[in-house]
Amino acid sequence: MSLVQNVFGFEGRISRQKYMFFGVLTLVGGAFLIGPGGSAVARVAGHAAGMAVAILVALAWLWIGISLTARRLHDVGWSGVHAVWIIALLVADGVVPFAVKSSVQQRFLAASAVGLAALVVLCGILLRAGTAGPNRYGPPPGRFAASGSLAT
Repeated sequence: MSLVQNVFGFEGRISRQKYMFFGVLTLVGGAFLIGPGGSAVARVAGHAAGMAVAILVALAWLWIGISLTARRLHDVGWSGVHAVWIIALLVADGVVPFAVKSSVQQRFLAASAVGLAALVVLCGILLRAGTAGPNRYGPPPGRFAASGSLAT
């Protein structure tokens, strides 16, 4: 499976190791591109261009998150459709503080509750072993080799 299929595709299964690896890689890369990358574009090409880059990166980040989570869910034998509400929890964690019209403490508690729910779900996906053999989503995923390369 190519890197593009590994990151953007929805077919097949992904192991816990690959889910963690690509998840961290996406998180760090996306944060860099949205933060310093968007700022650099804004300084060179203007605020609107910087915002456009940040929005495009955020949409790609969202797509990758849904793709990785859907394939991880496939590995445990669940439908990838559940990835949408799991990623929605993560997005809601960032939106809730601005959407709740109340005191700062209530906003913090609401965001903390949503964030905790997202964390519990993601830890569950990460800790649960995949189906041992083939399931309806395909054969077991390849594992990382000892050298760090992807084993088939």
